[in-house]
Amino acid sequence: MGMRNAYIAAGILDLIDYLVIGFIPIAGDAADIAGILAMHFITKNPLYITGLVEIIPGADILPTNLAITYAIDKGLLK
Repeated sequence: MGMRNAYIAAGILDLIDYLVIGFIPIAGDAADIAGILAMHFITKNPLYITGLVEIIPGADILPTNLAITYAIDKGLLK
């Protein structure tokens, strides 16, 4: 799938993480790991493992999925 779908999925994951489940400790971490796997399967890019930064307490307020998708799209992560 194209990067457009990756941006859409990343935005949805960040919204879910911020608004719905991100502040529930174990459920939020499980959702983060599921999001990393989903982004990997959407883009076939192993660099989405950098999404593990979401596991750090407090990182849920940052749009990390969108930032990682942007960095991969623009070639900032190699």
